[in-house]
Amino acid sequence: MSEEPPLSLGPSAGPLLLAPIVLTGLAIATFRWRLLAAAAPPLILLVVALVLSTPREVRAERRIDRDVVAEGERVDVRVELEFEGGVAAAVEDDLPPRGEVESGTWAALVGGAGRVELDYSLRTMRGFWKFRWVRVGFRDPLGIFERWRSIECRGYLSVMPSLVRAGGLRTEAKGVKPLLGRSPSDAPGMGTEFYALREYVPGDPMRSINWKATARLGQLISNDYEAEKAADLVIIVDSTLPTGVGDGKGDTLLDVEARVAIALADEALRSGLRVGLASVGGPGVWVGPDWGNRQLLKLGRTLAVLYPSGGAETAPLVAESIAVHVGPRTHVAVITPLTGEHWIDAVARLASAGRRVTVISPSPNVFSLPESPDLANSLAFQILETKRSLLLAKLKPYAEVVDWNPKSDLGVIWRRVRLGA
Repeated sequence: MSEEPPLSLGPSAGPLLLAPIVLTGLAIATFRWRLLAAAAPPLILLVVALVLSTPREVRAERRIDRDVVAEGERVDVRVELEFEGGVAAAVEDDLPPRGEVESGTWAALVGGAGRVELDYSLRTMRGFWKFRWVRVGFRDPLGIFERWRSIECRGYLSVMPSLVRAGGLRTEAKGVKPLLGRSPSDAPGMGTEFYALREYVPGDPMRSINWKATARLGQLISNDYEAEKAADLVIIVDSTLPTGVGDGKGDTLLDVEARVAIALADEALRSGLRVGLASVGGPGVWVGPDWGNRQLLKLGRTLAVLYPSGGAETAPLVAESIAVHVGPRTHVAVITPLTGEHWIDAVARLASAGRRVTVISPSPNVFSLPESPDLANSLAFQILETKRSLLLAKLKPYAEVVDWNPKSDLGVIWRRVRLGA
């Protein structure tokens, strides 16, 4: 399907339209009516041009070399068009809003050959890109009238956040409260945490015998230990409207959050954990916890579709839903710039439900600070950061908090987040 092409004036239309008007005016002013005959040829040309500028049939086909890439990679796009009759004045592709052409031609002036190809390469940025139309402008042979048609020629491209490894998260040390990793399963088995006492069974290792209970009860008694299992990690990404703030170089705060999320997911998956994902704002996504490289790809494609929209009013409801639908040993990593009190309520609800929570908070104020701030900008920045520090302090009773400058590397986060063994 294509839109009905509107009629517009071409570069040659001005003189032909002006001539009949001027000649008619002169005929009326001078009463020389034979001047009206001189206005006939331009009018005839206009009528002929109008007939020749009728809509033409156009066929278009799009080819994209890949449908899933990481941001920063090049993608080759080819559009082939065939049209019947008329003179095609111009062809241009419908580029995505954040698309940047690195090489090739996405728009061209063509003749009436009936066939044209657009072949170009795009530099990708995170997002779900939709190619919808190809615009073709037709002119009559005289260049008097032109019609632009939008030809449906769809294509889709998922651009995942780039995966940056910062050397890996540290292994959880003994006696430190774990953020992620293996946790007790509330069932007996191989482990290190005491579970219960039971009668000795032939084959039990000697180290499992509880000698004090054996001496007290007069029979061999063994210790049962609580089995350990891989804990789930659920990442909550803030994609509300404030995360749309940009750094002036094309990146937004949401892009930075997506990179942190995919890096954290990769580290957890490579450690054998199941990882899930949810968002607050934007399209409101949910991906259940799972293992493996296929899950990493699924998480990356989900992060690609996030866009800044809405507010954080739904954050407490999302937190409650996650607490209900995931296991009691699930760890939750919340990535948010913390621009309101709703996130404090959400984290508090997760903590009260027995979930371990870590908040990774990139500062949104860093993006709004000029490279060479004056005194007023510096003072405003300090005031905003002080307000944000007060919000971060309210989170500390419920979660481990990592305050992060989004213009620094991920290693700053990794040095403060531990991955359990």
